[in-house]
Amino acid sequence: MKIHPILLAFACYLPLSFAAENSWTPYVAKLRKTQTVAALDGRIISQQVVSGIEMRDRNGSLHFIPEGGQPGTFHDALTGHLYEINYATRSARQTRTLPVSRALRGIRQPSIEASTIEGIPCLVFAVFDGAAKGKQVPVGKMWASLDHDIVLKNEVEVEPQAGAKVGQKRTFLQERTEVRFENPPAERFGIPSGFSVTGDAIQASCQGCSKPNR
Repeated sequence: MKIHPILLAFACYLPLSFAAENSWTPYVAKLRKTQTVAALDGRIISQQVVSGIEMRDRNGSLHFIPEGGQPGTFHDALTGHLYEINYATRSARQTRTLPVSRALRGIRQPSIEASTIEGIPCLVFAVFDGAAKGKQVPVGKMWASLDHDIVLKNEVEVEPQAGAKVGQKRTFLQERTEVRFENPPAERFGIPSGFSVTGDAIQASCQGCSKPNR
């Protein structure tokens, strides 16, 4: 099953930035990401939850710091590089180059309804499987504040990956709560000092990073 790019970004939990024309609305928020595998009768088979703090600066760079010392992510809007940051080993690995998306401000599809999440006005949009030939198949919803360029909640249901058991469904839920529209600390937007960096293109905005392994 091929997934529409918007769905893929959410389903894989890629920390995409959504831009205004010239700058982004900075924020600090709690981010909770839940992946659930359930039987068709609703019985939960497995569930994986990752929670932490997400920050975005005016350039559109995003830094996600999970709880419990798990690896986090840093998306450098200036270079487009996406890094996995391992705080335990003091290392960062460039996983891909992903240009910052302007998809949210440029969205053209009509919303389903208006809503409010924690006092923030938002619009609810359907999320579609863009691979269905000749038609769009709705697979979930997202709650977005277009004024602040942020998705507050999104939930999608997809078919199991190849090799998974028949009669199961996978649901991805991503929620941002306790959102504060303020400037996060500038030092959070870069590879931490003293961390080693590996990857195909080492151009992260960092101070005192160790030389990459070639």
